[in-house]
Formats: sequence, C-alpha cells, structure tokens
Amino acid sequence: MWLPWFLLAALVGAEEVDEESSRRVRGYAIPNVAFDTDDGLGFGGRVDLNFEEEGHEPYKTGLVLQAYWSLRGYHHHRIRLDRVGFGPQDRLRFTAHFAFRAWMNDGYWGIGPGTLRESAYAYDFDADDPRRKRYRYSLIQPFSHLVLRARLEGPWLAYGAADLRWTQVRTWPGSLLEEQQPYGMDGGWTPLLTLGVLRDTRQPEVSPREGTLAELSLRAAPPMPGGAGAYVGVFGALRWFQAVGDRGVVATRLMVDWLFGQVPFYEMVHWGGLDPIAGYGGAATLRGLPFGRFHAPAKALLNVEARIDTITHGALGKPLLWQVTPFVDLGVVWGDEGTGPRLPALPVHPSIGLGLRPTWDEDFVGRIDLAIGPDPVEGPNGTVILEPYVGFYLMFEHLY
Repeated sequence: MWLPWFLLAALVGAEEVDEESSRRVRGYAIPNVAFDTDDGLGFGGRVDLNFEEEGHEPYKTGLVLQAYWSLRGYHHHRIRLDRVGFGPQDRLRFTAHFAFRAWMNDGYWGIGPGTLRESAYAYDFDADDPRRKRYRYSLIQPFSHLVLRARLEGPWLAYGAADLRWTQVRTWPGSLLEEQQPYGMDGGWTPLLTLGVLRDTRQPEVSPREGTLAELSLRAAPPMPGGAGAYVGVFGALRWFQAVGDRGVVATRLMVDWLFGQVPFYEMVHWGGLDPIAGYGGAATLRGLPFGRFHAPAKALLNVEARIDTITHGALGKPLLWQVTPFVDLGVVWGDEGTGPRLPALPVHPSIGLGLRPTWDEDFVGRIDLAIGPDPVEGPNGTVILEPYVGFYLMFEHLY
C-alpha cells in the first residue's frame, strides 16, 4: 500500500524555475496513507514545498502542511514554516511549528526502568474485553514551537525556543494509570523556554553523507496558575554521519535527556532540543518497543543505521533513490521507579531491524522500518519473560 503512495509524490510533484533570479519551487501535494504498529492505519494529506534561492541552504523557505489521523485515534495535524537566511548578514533562521496532537490509545506501564507488563494483561483480548484498556489512556496535546537560530562563527549556532502546550488526560476504569495516579493527571498549560547551542557540519542537511550535528540545551517550565508542572531539563545530542565508499553512510544518533522538578508523567517521554521529539519507543526513537513503553525523568538513546544506496531510477524526470538500512537501537531510562516488580537496575532496552528509504529528488524522504525488541513481562514466581515485540513503521523523513 505504501509504495504506490510514495510514488504518487513523484506523480504530483512540481517544480517551477525562475531563470533570471535563480529561484525555484520544488515539492508535492499528496494524499497521505501511513501505518505504524502503535497507531495503526492512518489517512490524511500532506503538502511539502521548498522555495529555493541561490545562497540559501537547504532552501530559503520550507513549508509543510499536514492533516493526519489513524484508525486507533492518533491525530497529528500541523503547519511548519522554516525561513532561512535573513537579518544581519543573513545569519538568522526562524522556524514556527503549530500542531494538534492526540493519542486516544496512548500507553502507560508505570514509571521507572524495570516496569513489567503483568502476566494477566500481557496478551491479546477480544475487542470488547475491558482488559485491553489496562495500559491505555487518552492524551490530547496541541502545541506551538517557535525557534530562532543565529549563526555564529564557522559551524556554530545559538538558538532560543518558546513552546506552549495544553494537555488533557483521560483514563479508563481499571487502567494502571487510574490506579497509580502519577503527577500530571490534571494536565493544564505548559510554557517551555529553551536556550541551546549547536555545531553543525552536516553535508547536505536533509540526507547527510558526512559531518556531525552536536547539540546542548537547557529548558525550563516555570510555575504558573493552572500549569501542568514546574521543571527544568538538560538535553544533549550528537548526530554523526560517515560515508563508507560511494554507496554507504553510517548514521549515528546519541541523545540524553534529564528532567528535574515537578515533571508530569507524559512529559517523561518527550525530548528537549531544537526539534520536538516524542516517545521512548515507537517510530521516532526506539523502534521495536511500544510508544512510551518506559516512563522516567531521565533517558538515553543510541541509534545506529547503515544507509546503503541500491538503485536509482527516474520518476517523472527526477531521481528516485532506494536505500536499504539495517539498524540497531539501544535505550535506557532511570529515575523514580514508582511501585511494583522491577528488573535489575538500568536494564538496556535493545532492538534491531531493517529499513528501506526511498528518496525522491534528493530532499523528500520516505521511511519503511521493521524492528523487533524484547518487552519484559512478569512471569511465574516473580521471573521476567522477554516477549518479542515487532514494530512496523511507514513514515515520511529520516529518523534523524
């Protein structure tokens, strides 16, 4: 299903060139059909446009419009505008991201590194069986994310970001979340201010063949009436890309995030930094584990991909490159462990998988990933059984 959907991008893609001013517009507008194991089959539409001009990389203005919802109640409707190269000596870059997100089938398995699925709720049930809701709840969270970047000397950049989120939590009778009542059940407003520094040597930016992106940031959610919590967080990330011969790239991402203060449980799976990333587990972080499988105030993640070019062919006058991508993901969380049975301290959560990356006209990337990882289940007499969990993801854009 997903292959014809991506090829449709080539069929409706457009390019307009102004020869006199060296300007051009590239992009597409397509119906969006996607799937991932956590949220199921989804539908919508997407417009992705790059307004390019000589002297601006990777474009002068980028625009993404998306409407998307899935059969399991996931909504992600968003507008993203990215303006590159303005202000003194064209040193500034401004990004505005507005989104409505809702997870009507989100997961909560407790807080801490060793949470286990209880054996009585570990397996599949009929659609009308209330035991299906043991680890489920609903989270509604529209947000805005505004970022101003300033290019310093060489590859160095500084940035500031302002976020505003509103959160609503809904529980199911008999769910673990209703039983444990962690901090954050009342939801509310979260204003979030971030300051950070970047060192960016990637070439090119969208699908790098070499270089690094290093990031360090500090964020704070101040106390406010009706606020969801007051906390601070430290985030660090390193993305490293190394070409191997003419057809291969090793792509590595290491991220560490640590939160202190009154941290709502649902923020424990959000990462700081320049771009908002959600999940510990799932399509955007640790493939082969359920989205949000482990909640804790501190977490770290390592992704390693080998992106191997296979074939390139034309699609309506533009190149379509196919990459085969074996990968390994490793993660760990630590902090407040809550209650209940636990694994040994700081277990590593691993997964392995294989992906396929179709890239049309160099900048527009699709992603098909299949991953498997162990999901710990409470066994007889307090033992731990590692049940295999298979994740399948059809998405836009590289993981990182």
